[in-house]
Amino acid sequence: MAYFYSLGPWHWQNDAWTPPTGTVGVLDFGTYEDCATPGDPSRLTRPVGFFATMQRLGSGYAFLGEGDCRELPSTQRMRDTFAATLRYRPTGRTLAALCTDTLIAGDPTGQERWKPLMPQADLTMGVVLAPHGDIHREPFRWGQNHTQQVQAVLHEDIGTLYHHVESGRMPLAGLQRVLDGLMQQYAVEDWHVFVPALLHRSIPGPLPRATTLTDNFNRADSTSLGTGGEGWSWTEVLGDLKILTNRLAADSAGHCRAESDLSGADMVAKSDFNITTFESVSLLVRHANAADTCYQGQTISNISDYTSKIYKRVAGVATELGTATFFPTTLTHKIEVSGSLVTYWSAPDTTQRVQVTDTAITGNLRAGAGIGGTGSITWEDNWQANDVVIALTGQLVWLLSGISGVTNVILLKGTSVSAAWVLSGGASHTYSWVFGDVTRESGFVSTATTSIVTRTYQFAGGDRGQRRVSSTVSSLASAAASTLTSAVLIFVGGIATPSLWDGIVQKESQKYRRTYPI
Repeated sequence: MAYFYSLGPWHWQNDAWTPPTGTVGVLDFGTYEDCATPGDPSRLTRPVGFFATMQRLGSGYAFLGEGDCRELPSTQRMRDTFAATLRYRPTGRTLAALCTDTLIAGDPTGQERWKPLMPQADLTMGVVLAPHGDIHREPFRWGQNHTQQVQAVLHEDIGTLYHHVESGRMPLAGLQRVLDGLMQQYAVEDWHVFVPALLHRSIPGPLPRATTLTDNFNRADSTSLGTGGEGWSWTEVLGDLKILTNRLAADSAGHCRAESDLSGADMVAKSDFNITTFESVSLLVRHANAADTCYQGQTISNISDYTSKIYKRVAGVATELGTATFFPTTLTHKIEVSGSLVTYWSAPDTTQRVQVTDTAITGNLRAGAGIGGTGSITWEDNWQANDVVIALTGQLVWLLSGISGVTNVILLKGTSVSAAWVLSGGASHTYSWVFGDVTRESGFVSTATTSIVTRTYQFAGGDRGQRRVSSTVSSLASAAASTLTSAVLIFVGGIATPSLWDGIVQKESQKYRRTYPI
């Protein structure tokens, strides 16, 4: 199916900035101030969005092309249109590439331009545009592609969090946990790279990240929301919410914020819910601790189906980023924000979801929930929020072509490290696997067989630690009688299995020579 692509204004409608009628996918290139300023009778539009639509838009929109943006070749006219509309001239072979390059070239403060595209927790950078899904995705490695822009955003975020520490809105330990999360995510051992130079002496260093917030609302009916499962409180940001029959309900529509920080801005929230016709429930992530700023996933009950929407709220002003209609399989919903990707599931772990790319809100550490109705029928229960953690079970962290080698692995309490050898040529071989705590594993393997050695590190108190590990393989036959080749594979968080070797030993070893923290 062919789509029409344009640059142009958002419209103020139903107390939110909305895309033009017929839009199926959006990217927002507004500044932070654009997003935070509401419409009024004298200001019914704001700059500026990239819109994929089912029909060509009328006057007021700069037409870019028709077809599939992933395949549409970029033209001089397209680049001129971006330059005239956004004051940035992108490069790239396709219209999708022009959009991606434009997002990457943002302003880390969000004041002069949109903020830059940020990596997801799985260390990829991507752009999602409905109805296509991914229109761009690439791996991100700290110190390589786009690091300067990413680092600048993180410096802004850490500076803001330190200001919260100074003003008493956040404990210093919370900021220290954020640094630990960043070290783990980006596989960086020096936390200073995430902190502005002026703050290096003000922050002691990282503390282990570990954050999950829960609330089942099992307490007496009250117009006050009380405290969550870990002793933190709720703040009613908008409307009038209450506890009713051990659930979150409302006397007037609104939303609330859990007053406890997660350990990173990549987070997920979920809850059970019930809903009556024409009312709604919401989940909030990356919520500011002193403003109505967040990403909001909302489910609205219609007569015969449900509508899911993703909004961003900046200083209380909403922008509609994505919408879909679905038929629910279970009354549980979930929202996740990871880097610049926001995903809202009408039912967790299903394909019924809305997914958008947006760069405006970074660094915030809180989450929440909302009720768009009154009475006892519409409610939420069993609310939970936690950090996004990428499971690295069986993740290849190092490949060595040769007979010996050494590397460093960053580990947490209970982490397992596995090594596997693929040996060929000559006679049988011995191996030696030396761990950083001086424990030595050794053994004997016959020609062309494999051996897997596993050891679990236990660090006191769950502290982070780095261990130097080495591997040596030698032949039992004389050098003249044997040509020894080997590949040493090191896995963190899981056991190396032969099924994971296919194709790996044929690749250049240097490509894999890096550390993945757990």
